[in-house]
Amino acid sequence: MSTPISPIIDFVNLRHWDLVEGRYVISHVKTDHPSLPINKKIVRGESAVGCTIIEQTDDPNKCTLYWIVNVDLKMWLPRGIFDKEMSQMMFSNNFMLNV
Repeated sequence: MSTPISPIIDFVNLRHWDLVEGRYVISHVKTDHPSLPINKKIVRGESAVGCTIIEQTDDPNKCTLYWIVNVDLKMWLPRGIFDKEMSQMMFSNNFMLNV
């Protein structure tokens, strides 16, 4: 079992989606909300404006996913560790989409 190298991080995002020219476009940005106050035991990361686009392909069982992420984790990590962890996170999220 691995030990986490980072504290618990949460995000509070405002999200909007729409169908644009046959593609689902989902945008999100950091927000504050009174029902989700900052917890001193949890680091509140920040998402700058981000976007996900889901596009049909010729195969009815597949799609193309574009994922644009811009986050501030509010912590310092060496670049190599950050890149490795971010790649693993994105891969595990994409694996969950493969249904």
